[in-house]
Amino acid sequence: MEIRRGDTVIVLTDCSDQEIQQATRALDRLDGEGGGRPVSVLPDPGASRAVLIGTSRYRHLEQLPAVSNNLRALAGLLTGPVSLHLPAQHVSVVENPAAGQSAVGAVRQAAAEATAHGSDSAAVGGSVRGGY
Repeated sequence: MEIRRGDTVIVLTDCSDQEIQQATRALDRLDGEGGGRPVSVLPDPGASRAVLIGTSRYRHLEQLPAVSNNLRALAGLLTGPVSLHLPAQHVSVVENPAAGQSAVGAVRQAAAEATAHGSDSAAVGGSVRGGY
């Protein structure tokens, strides 16, 4: 689901109708306060970083191959022209980490690189198994 206001595009996934309505109302309020100006300024893609984390393989649970597909699709979206347009090397994908430290290490590295380049933007996304 995409919500567009001016030059701003927000992509929502796995959201309830209520969450979509709340996001739309929030954007409408901000747009009204901004006098028709864009709601926000996108971060500098050259300085920003993103880390995507997902687990699709489990020893004792059903496998989730969609997680691998979703990680690749989201990485493509983040590097594409309708999103943040990040350089591909600025998007790290941590798939099936053997230990939490590998995911944490990737997040720390992305944050360090982003701040070293003067950015205050580092995005982290994850895919977790629900229903515990």
